[in-house]
Amino acid sequence: MTNIKTFEYGNKIILKDARGRKYMTMLEKDRSFQCHMGIIYHETFIGCNPGSWHATNKGNLLFATFPTYNDFITLTNRETQIIYPKDIATILNLADIQSGDFVIEGGMGSGTLTSALLNSVGPTGTVISYEINPKVVPLATRNIEFLSRNPGVHTVKQKNIYRSLPELNVDKIILDLPEPWKIVTKASRSLRPGGIFVAFLPTILQAHKLVSSLHENILFTSVETIEVLHRTWHITKQSARPSHRMVGHTGFLTTAVRCESRHQDKLS
Repeated sequence: MTNIKTFEYGNKIILKDARGRKYMTMLEKDRSFQCHMGIIYHETFIGCNPGSWHATNKGNLLFATFPTYNDFITLTNRETQIIYPKDIATILNLADIQSGDFVIEGGMGSGTLTSALLNSVGPTGTVISYEINPKVVPLATRNIEFLSRNPGVHTVKQKNIYRSLPELNVDKIILDLPEPWKIVTKASRSLRPGGIFVAFLPTILQAHKLVSSLHENILFTSVETIEVLHRTWHITKQSARPSHRMVGHTGFLTTAVRCESRHQDKLS
């Protein structure tokens, strides 16, 4: 039987009101949470189970639970543009990230994709993150520590991946960079045959330039580009309809597979 972890000081929790709006707060002594629904003191939550209900001073009920990975990404303060959960999940799927994989990440950003990679490769895997901007590393590292569960080995290289990528026999390369076409040649040398290349790009012009570079390289095949759209549906006893809002375009995902040379002399 699994022991239920109760709320403690220092925990981050999610509070959800009657209209489904979510708020994330950290429990601290002698502090309170305030919103239009009223005030509720943090000590009220201590020792309670996730999934419990709590009344504010105005009598409004708030649902309390621990934040999910999705909650943390969408509600946390951040200094860089995030990759949305729908794209992170698709990246893990397209790259076929597995336990024990050796993964190179170009661009840490807020660290949310990094933590997903670390959780997926597990304790027998390795993720090396290249991040040229030293200002984002401390926040990304804190986010990774909070989100990682039984993670793999993580190394941060504060170097320019465009200039140097010495790692060999890499299983997967995942990029969140503005100009990934600049390292297509380096990536083809680093990836093992059958290794997978994935890049996230905000605009179709960037994706087009990357795809052109991948097609020009004889060591890449199976080049594809997709985008992921996330739409919620409202379902009641009387009707079912799509939400008026949706998480539409956030970026393009371009993938390729490292292959052996297609030169005729290699095939003869």
